[in-house]
Amino acid sequence: QVEKMSTNPAGGKVVFRAHSASLHNITQSPGWSAEEEEVLRLSLMKFGVGCWTRVVNDCLLPGKTIAQLSNQTQRMIMQQSLAGFENMRIDPLAVRQDNEELIRTSSEVTTKNGIIINAGGNPTAEETERKRRENSRRYELTDEQVASLVDDEVLTLVKRKKRLEVERLLALLAAKRNAQEAAKSANAAPTISVPLYPASMCAST
Repeated sequence: QVEKMSTNPAGGKVVFRAHSASLHNITQSPGWSAEEEEVLRLSLMKFGVGCWTRVVNDCLLPGKTIAQLSNQTQRMIMQQSLAGFENMRIDPLAVRQDNEELIRTSSEVTTKNGIIINAGGNPTAEETERKRRENSRRYELTDEQVASLVDDEVLTLVKRKKRLEVERLLALLAAKRNAQEAAKSANAAPTISVPLYPASMCAST
């Protein structure tokens, strides 16, 4: 496959495979922005499929759960089963390109909501391992490719940006809470001190 390099606005190097222009016109998944999808793509190339804890701990996608990362990866590659890619560093758009072609040309695949699913029984360990070897040969990135395609500085900038966004959000929430408490105090009815006994009873005789 032919590859060409482009530079994203943050200065990172991103690979676009031949005939993959349509891949960047994917309908956004609910709750995911285009920037977050690109961060997930870079994370899959840098850390590998299934390394969700690393993505979460590095605060690359704050607010996203491990289940959301896994589900979004399935949508990106248009394939339900990720077992054949476990711990494998891949460009999900390359897998998606091949799965799009498979869906378009083969009558033997079963899809649900545009995603290839396993319609038969669960694959055996041997079948899964055979698929892993095939996927490794076709899609796994070498250290040199990862270094070329993923700029660590971009991920560092993402982490810093996300951290600042979280800090800004927390500051806004704290300010809102303080404002609500101040308004509540200002609108509270004045406290009236009521004597325990009527004044006539307290008067000296």
